[in-house]
Amino acid sequence: MVKDAAEQQKNYHENYVKQPRGMKVRDFVTRNYHPNAYYPYLLCMADTDGAPDDMPREDTKLTEMRLSQVVLRAQTRQVQDGWYAIHGSKISTDVNQLRDELDPINVQVQRRLKQDQLNRKNQDSVHGSSSDKKNGTVRFMSGGEGKKTDTGRIPCKPKGNGNKGDEQKRHCNLCAQFGGNHSTHNTSVCRRWTKEGKLQAGWKQQRPSGNGKRDFAASLEKQEKEIHAFKKLLKKKHKKRKRAYQYASDSSSDEESK
Repeated sequence: MVKDAAEQQKNYHENYVKQPRGMKVRDFVTRNYHPNAYYPYLLCMADTDGAPDDMPREDTKLTEMRLSQVVLRAQTRQVQDGWYAIHGSKISTDVNQLRDELDPINVQVQRRLKQDQLNRKNQDSVHGSSSDKKNGTVRFMSGGEGKKTDTGRIPCKPKGNGNKGDEQKRHCNLCAQFGGNHSTHNTSVCRRWTKEGKLQAGWKQQRPSGNGKRDFAASLEKQEKEIHAFKKLLKKKHKKRKRAYQYASDSSSDEESK
């Protein structure tokens, strides 16, 4: 436990605690009594070495006035404004009395917020949902081609009778003749070939010419030839190294015999 646990807990309790939305004031006051009962068991700065004798101790419970201020500051701005409008600059010194004063104000504010939310929902259903407004769209009743339906979507153009054969097919005569995928575009918008069968300026050829398919058999055969040549080279180097080793061993044996 830190040495200033009581100071930290009181600072958080008095300045950062907020009443959860939808909770009654009576339940919130009951919750605040629980941490207030733990302060005498926490360490404070007055117990540290070198602390002055007149240093106030913070390991004590909050007074009724300070606890009342905690409860009042934890309310929403609407509840606080309602309480100050009724009681003015009064300083509350009794938590239970403050609870009885805030409870009806909190209920009234919650009721008003629910009513405002219901009114906004009704307005959205008449003039268009809020999600449509964010997307910049407005719903219209169906009627007329190109207009938005009551679901907020523009109907797509029908494709024939719904069969794949009735859809408009694309075909490029240049790609079919000189190579390439001919079913993705029409001849008039081809950006690969000219009428003479030459590649257009700026075209980066990503696939080999011909039918657009790579000759994997040829590439595999080429790779096998390269591997065979590499193995042959290694074998040749191994033979040279072996001959050199045998020559060196024969020379050393001749010298020893002499």
